[in-house]
Amino acid sequence: MKRLVLVDRRSNRVCGDTAASGLFAPIWTTIADRDENIAGLAASAVRLLDESLGRTVRDYIFTPFASDQDSDGYLIFDCSGCKDAPAPPIASETPEPDETIYSIMTSCFYVGYIRRDH
Repeated sequence: MKRLVLVDRRSNRVCGDTAASGLFAPIWTTIADRDENIAGLAASAVRLLDESLGRTVRDYIFTPFASDQDSDGYLIFDCSGCKDAPAPPIASETPEPDETIYSIMTSCFYVGYIRRDH
């Protein structure tokens, strides 16, 4: 199954990991089984994360590259097939956020950026 990790553009911290148990696992499993379009999967993961945090956003816009540091959104990494390195730890299970970010950025595939349009 697709494992996407969402990194907040402003804080450079992991905010969501579809492998994290309890985050939105049952819904994500259903979505990931039906949709193989990475832009659609990324938008769904961000929407589920925002809804779980009580945020209301008008629209989500997928782009291949992140915009400036002040934009409101998430860098999306696909950690499903980390072949050259061990898969990064599940974000909620590690006490070292800097090590987690480094692991994600060096072993996972950057797929794009989701900007939140308020």
